[in-house]
Amino acid sequence: MKSEKNKSKNVVYPDKISLSVERYLKNGFNFDQDWTDANSGIPNIFNRTSIFSGEKAKNNVSYTGRTILSYINNCSITYNGPAMDKKDHQVFQLCIHAAKENNIFFGETFRIFPAEWLKILKRADNSRSRDELANSLKKMTMANINVVREYGHNEDGAFHEDFSGNILSMFKRVSFKKENDEYVKSRSKTDVKWLIAISPAIKQIVDQDLTLIDIQKSAEIKTCLGLWLYDFYSSHHNPIPISTDRLRLLSGSNSSTIGHFNQALEINLKKLKDIGFISNYSFNQKSRNEKMLVVEKEFLSPIVGKRNQVKERKPETMNLINL
Repeated sequence: MKSEKNKSKNVVYPDKISLSVERYLKNGFNFDQDWTDANSGIPNIFNRTSIFSGEKAKNNVSYTGRTILSYINNCSITYNGPAMDKKDHQVFQLCIHAAKENNIFFGETFRIFPAEWLKILKRADNSRSRDELANSLKKMTMANINVVREYGHNEDGAFHEDFSGNILSMFKRVSFKKENDEYVKSRSKTDVKWLIAISPAIKQIVDQDLTLIDIQKSAEIKTCLGLWLYDFYSSHHNPIPISTDRLRLLSGSNSSTIGHFNQALEINLKKLKDIGFISNYSFNQKSRNEKMLVVEKEFLSPIVGKRNQVKERKPETMNLINL
């Protein structure tokens, strides 16, 4: 430690501030709303774009400099990394929720238990599901997002923020243990050790507007498009009519025609109605080639990006990590 004489006046040293507070100021969540045990505060930049696509991601497909269409004002997004879909996004939601609820900070490594996560996601706990879960986490370590937000302009030019970073900074999967000075394959699922760390850079995105997403309810949806619609409409209190073609582009759909997309859209809207997320929907023909989708929600979505605006239900409790 430097002597009092040589200390800079512009530096706060650890002996003058608790390490936990210093760590929080650097990497903690900077909003104070309460989350319920079944909800995650998810950035709308993921809820209203195709960073996590509404189309099932193909293996071994990667993008370089891919422009992402956004339903967020004054925001442009470029993506580099593997193709990701909404099932990957479900895993990200659990990462965020686990970190927030257990006081884990950005960049800090913590252990997760795949059996608990698969149970929450209502997926079978077998080797295939575990490999898929691991693949989602692995892809997020390679996923790089560049976001440029414009905050206004004057005669000197535009005021904008240019941010780039990965989603996860680390994922480690260990499926063996040491017995009698030898490494052996773990026979018990509880012996398997999975470690992750959320990238400190992603704090810049998490600090923006968020929507509370009900993870347990979304786990009832099995299609990527259905999950995308659930997240998209969760991020709107009172959705305005939107053209189905714009939804097709926003969701990242690969449908060859708008007709095929509209068919898939209606199938998934019926599912959202069946689980009680929306109360009604209808299609209005705006022109010969354009339909407008009108959605009525069953309840208002709680937005947590600004202070004192959370409106909550009381969902079930879920266990995300075991420290």
